[in-house]
Amino acid sequence: MPEVSVITPSNRSDSNLLRRAAHSIASQNVDLEWVVVTTGAVEVIEALAAEYSISATVILHSPTSDSPGPARNQGLSAVASPFVASLDDDDELPLNSLRVQLDAIATHAAQWSVGMGEVVRHGGVVEVVGLPVPSGRVEAGVLARITKETGKLPTIPSAAVYATDILRQVGGWPELAVDEDTFVKLALTSSAAGVAVDCLTYRYFRDRLDHQSQAYALDIRACRSAVVERLQELAETMPLELDHDASWHRYVDG
Repeated sequence: MPEVSVITPSNRSDSNLLRRAAHSIASQNVDLEWVVVTTGAVEVIEALAAEYSISATVILHSPTSDSPGPARNQGLSAVASPFVASLDDDDELPLNSLRVQLDAIATHAAQWSVGMGEVVRHGGVVEVVGLPVPSGRVEAGVLARITKETGKLPTIPSAAVYATDILRQVGGWPELAVDEDTFVKLALTSSAAGVAVDCLTYRYFRDRLDHQSQAYALDIRACRSAVVERLQELAETMPLELDHDASWHRYVDG
């Protein structure tokens, strides 16, 4: 059984666009499986997996919306390992990051791990996203409380490793155009203690979120409202440290 599964939804057919993700997966000093959920680029992905000697499972997916959530959940249903990482098809994992995060999880008896990040926007502009807490164990609910107070998720949506069973327990990723990763991170980190690792910096390429139209702004607000609603519904069926008396308006309004 692999130690961790990396789930990548992809609708790309150009191997050059997927090569960055494949190369970074091959750089991990850990027994892993790459679960790629694709709309049709099976041969391209299988060729990359063979080139980089990656154990890969390729799943065909017929999307019903722009959300990557359903594709990730289809991949989650095929996972056999105890931990899961999500990687977009144009992003990359830092060298040996999964080994570092899995070791930190074991050391701190944790159920998840988060790292630092760099958000690469259109034109190559880089925004560094540090950790809001000291490196080490993080109690359940801390990241949700910071999100309420500041109005934004205190880490980039990726840069995380989660326990597979808890990820399935919270229902995986919702079908939202944006902030689907935010729901998962808030739900997981509110349900169990984790660990922050300050020696890793993930690169998160965010071109698809750099639109400034009014319609897009309204879509962001609707998605964030849906995230809060899902969290509140989830809190009725499983214990979450969500500080129910605090308002989410800073996060929803952006």
